[in-house]
Amino acid sequence: MSFPSPIKALLDTNIWPSTVTHNWISVPQTLTWGSHSVTMDVVVPVPRLLRNKTQDESNAIYESLKQIAEMSNNGRLIPYQSDEITIERLYRRHPGLRGTEFDVFSGITCEHAQAPIMRGFTIAPTYSRQRATEDWNNFLANIRHPRFLELKKATGGNHCADLYHLWEAEHNALDCFITLDVKFINAVTNPKPLKTSVKVCTPIQFVKWISNQQM
Repeated sequence: MSFPSPIKALLDTNIWPSTVTHNWISVPQTLTWGSHSVTMDVVVPVPRLLRNKTQDESNAIYESLKQIAEMSNNGRLIPYQSDEITIERLYRRHPGLRGTEFDVFSGITCEHAQAPIMRGFTIAPTYSRQRATEDWNNFLANIRHPRFLELKKATGGNHCADLYHLWEAEHNALDCFITLDVKFINAVTNPKPLKTSVKVCTPIQFVKWISNQQM
């Protein structure tokens, strides 16, 4: 089967630092002109290893993200970002080659996902990542909406930030929440799948799911 309309997917914060396939490194190289030789450092791109992943595992993630980007460019998928994920991204370290030919998401734009609960944000030179995390955790701890409390109960009160993003996806009637957080995926699928209209999956799982749907 094929989807009659584009798939709508919320992309987790951890997706964005993982879209760059290479890093620059300096390597010594000897150049010769006639009888003269000189050794200098030359900057070359090398395959990038994602945190806690082997090179093969990293390459598989890159390939799945590349396919997601192609789906977005072909109009088969609409990627979404929320204010909360955007703020989380501000305090993440991003690879130096983001936006270059080595970034599989280069040129990808996202639609905006509305928050189930609106809150204000502070962005200033004196506002630290630690303060942002504290404010975020306090906000999550004080949510009393029945659906969010239901989601928290299903995971024993753990993974509150990702549960909020899942709730954002539900609130915007999105199809998927794509994340690299395998622990969160396990928490909402084992031993009993969480009751939600949103598919929670890694990029690799998403690509396999789409392939199966189209068979």
